[in-house]
Amino acid sequence: TSYVPFSKIVEEKPELGEIVYTSGFPYGRGLQDDLKNKQIQVNSVDGEITKNISDYHFMTTAPIASGASGSPAFNMYGDLVGIMYAGIDAKSNFNFAIYSQHLLDLMKKAKIVE
Repeated sequence: TSYVPFSKIVEEKPELGEIVYTSGFPYGRGLQDDLKNKQIQVNSVDGEITKNISDYHFMTTAPIASGASGSPAFNMYGDLVGIMYAGIDAKSNFNFAIYSQHLLDLMKKAKIVE
């Protein structure tokens, strides 16, 4: 298992139009762990931020598959800018992520990072 270093978690909100990259296993970890199903691979795709919805989340055209909630959204420098949590339709690419600064806030409250 590998982790994103704390120094790579962005506290600032990404800009409208910024390119983000998502990466994750489609349909959840159950398929990832299924050694008999060799055609399942990590998806890594890009899209842009189309709307800063609120102080907590943004919308992106970077597609995610069902079960990929919790997948990271990285900027072009490899910094974590969001955590994917929902999508309306895989074909329309209306996908949503929580800003990474909120993950960092939770980690600080839990005293995982100072």
